[in-house]
Amino acid sequence: MINSIQGLWREWEYARGIGYNFLSKVNNDDLTKLFPRENYNTILAQYNELYEIQQDYVDAIDSGSIQFKGRNLHLTSAAELINKMKELDGELKLKLETINGDEYISWWGDERNIHQHICAMISHEMLHVGQVVAFCYAVNIKIPEEVVNTIHLDG
Repeated sequence: MINSIQGLWREWEYARGIGYNFLSKVNNDDLTKLFPRENYNTILAQYNELYEIQQDYVDAIDSGSIQFKGRNLHLTSAAELINKMKELDGELKLKLETINGDEYISWWGDERNIHQHICAMISHEMLHVGQVVAFCYAVNIKIPEEVVNTIHLDG
């Protein structure tokens, strides 16, 4: 894996690791506790959406064009979702190991290099991390200690 992509991969592992901690450390009642939001209104729903969007980013590496397909997966088991996410992370890593850094992805006519593309995926993941943290505070879900320490929250 080229150095610049390896740096992005490490940042992806950091972001995705936060999700793994939420999904594996929060009890099922809290994973499905409703947030004050119309859609993606639970931790589990947020991470279902993140998995689906990641699939679109990974598919775009092969197709050369981003298409958000809106699969509406709705997995209800955190363990099953974690397994699917880990499989997709493995697929992503294999793809990243074969690229040279000069690839471009079409975003509705706007050509973005592979670095921008992966960075956008990471940004989207972290946007949802922030939403999940804020919603946890709003509806009194205890944030896992691993997440508190990883992103230096004050509790």
